[in-house]
Amino acid sequence: MKRIAWLATLVAALAWQHASPGQEIGGRNEPQATEDEAAAAGTLHPRSWTDITGKYTVEAVLVSANDGIVHLKKHDGTISSVPIDKLSKKDLDFLRSGAANRSGVFWATGIATAEDLEEDANQQRNGKDALLLYETFLHDPMVPAEQKKLAEERLPQWRDAATNQMVRIGRDWCSPTELRAIEEKETVLLTEAVALFEIGDTKLMLKRLDEARKLNPDSIRADFFLGMGYALLTRDLDSAEKYFNICVRKRLPHKDNLTAFERANLAASLNNLALPKIRQQRCAEAMNYWRQALELSPDAPEVWHNLGRLLHLAKLSTSRKTDPRATVKLTSRQVRELEEMQTARIVDRGEAGFDKTTGWLYMGPVSEARIPQANGALTKVNASNTERMGDVTTIGSGSGFVVHDKYILTNRHVAEVGSEFVVVGGKGNPGRLRANLVAVSDRDDRDLALLRCDELEAPPVPLSMTTPRLGTDLAVLGFPLADRLGDSLKVTRGIVSALPPHKNLAASLESARDAYLYDATVNPGNSGGPTIDIQGRVIAITTWIVMPQAAGGSYSAGIPAIHAIDFLMQHVPGYQPQNVVQPSTASWENAIASVEESTVQILCQRKADQFALRDQLLSQQSQDRQWKTFEDPWCMACVGLGHLSCPVIGCANGGVRSYRKETIVAHGIVIVKKIPIRVECKTCNGTGRVPCKLCRNGIDPLLFQ
Repeated sequence: MKRIAWLATLVAALAWQHASPGQEIGGRNEPQATEDEAAAAGTLHPRSWTDITGKYTVEAVLVSANDGIVHLKKHDGTISSVPIDKLSKKDLDFLRSGAANRSGVFWATGIATAEDLEEDANQQRNGKDALLLYETFLHDPMVPAEQKKLAEERLPQWRDAATNQMVRIGRDWCSPTELRAIEEKETVLLTEAVALFEIGDTKLMLKRLDEARKLNPDSIRADFFLGMGYALLTRDLDSAEKYFNICVRKRLPHKDNLTAFERANLAASLNNLALPKIRQQRCAEAMNYWRQALELSPDAPEVWHNLGRLLHLAKLSTSRKTDPRATVKLTSRQVRELEEMQTARIVDRGEAGFDKTTGWLYMGPVSEARIPQANGALTKVNASNTERMGDVTTIGSGSGFVVHDKYILTNRHVAEVGSEFVVVGGKGNPGRLRANLVAVSDRDDRDLALLRCDELEAPPVPLSMTTPRLGTDLAVLGFPLADRLGDSLKVTRGIVSALPPHKNLAASLESARDAYLYDATVNPGNSGGPTIDIQGRVIAITTWIVMPQAAGGSYSAGIPAIHAIDFLMQHVPGYQPQNVVQPSTASWENAIASVEESTVQILCQRKADQFALRDQLLSQQSQDRQWKTFEDPWCMACVGLGHLSCPVIGCANGGVRSYRKETIVAHGIVIVKKIPIRVECKTCNGTGRVPCKLCRNGIDPLLFQ
């Protein structure tokens, strides 16, 4: 595939071919050099180019120089673009000379035939780049006329592709509208996969991600999440390496043409690809990936931390008190290189950027189309489907309900998405009403937030002060999947399936230990909505989806109303709980009717200029901390599993080879045969594994030193 960045300069360089012989880059006229002089000067052969500081040097051939940029072709065929004012005085003198103006501009596209041209055009990312490739080919004086004639037959089709802004998805070409539809479907699949990822449902997570990969093969989002899933959930290092490597292969060849977000994700992929290499003791490869990540983002704190940890473990490997399996092995040259890098970091930044109490750091993805990172119960729309209101953009939605005059209770993870809020719904409240954030809970198991809307007119909903019995009927109200199901209020029914406290929960569900579990269906957008009993009292605030798409259906989880009462009494002046008791003739229709006018949809918004600035922020090296980081604190020997393979030679899945003697008497002759059998290994007791004695429940003990 050809590099579009420098093809643009070749088309622009056509003006040079017809310029006056002595015209200089800056506009002055100089004597024209002979062809021999041009060759000697390096125009037709590589020469050394040096930056103004004298620190960096590259051997390259001059391609072109225009608009204050010099384009140099290196020995590996790649093109570097360097501002003219960053070159050394010697290089500037060369550019001002007649030798540099000789038609030594690199014209050849490297494409010999129209057939090869069509193949390369179909590998470009969009119609504009493919058209540029065609135009460059047609202006190349080294291309035979008959090949140009063949290329001209296909030229109108590529002009149409460029005019219609066609983009390539895998082997197919589609319009921007079709691309947005594909990206929206991909985002839906990734949304489901992220929820599955966080609760540990690996099988279904992989299925959703595989569907997303097939839907948009040019995207790296699904591959990135697959890498994260294998690295952090199953600890399958080979698979994690495979998918992070796919991300790198898709983006690295185009690194000079990537957007700020794509460059950020490439740096994250390189960092993450290095970590499986470290655990496989392939440290040289890991260091190479980290170097490339630093080229993209010199101040990425995660990379500097990982390099510091690598050096730390390498130095510990020389200690007799440290088991070699808990460290890494580096050559003396690699150690010196890391020490020099760390010293330069300290001189430049005043810090090494390494904390020995922190494990390896994986980088999360950076995405303009934000993918849900928590609970899967919040609707977050992608950037191509956002709703703009003046100078703000709606980026997500949730539910809430009135608990006191002008006060609305919802989830913290709903409120954390936006900087501004709009309330929709509630009878007698037409239109959209502005709301302000009053308070958020600082406890992980109290995912609560409080909004105030002065224009809202709706009665408060009573909160139950008692714990419901197991099997109690309930109804969930809210505004789920508003982007697909519309913004009308939805109601589902179910029962209380489990009461807290819940024991032996998966680590990812620990925050729901004190929550009620129920089987009523909820979806993204239900977050913060009321879960009521038949008397119209709120018994829980819908917060989590537990085990989405699990066999037999998922469970929902809500924060008990009694916990919300404590939160409200702290932050709502004059709040007093109401223990409303309805007559025995209470019905679900009446209960829902009493709550629906006080149940509202919450639109989460951010200022539009915040999105406009994100590209600029990410292009600044100091803003790389916006990456979400995932720590890998696990033991270097067992990868956090807490066990190792049985050390007995020949033990396979807990069985070892042995023999059974069998005596046979034939014709008076006694024959003893040894028949091979497999018996239970006494070391691992037939399990095929033994406890890891190098860690504390899978955690690297070196983090506690």
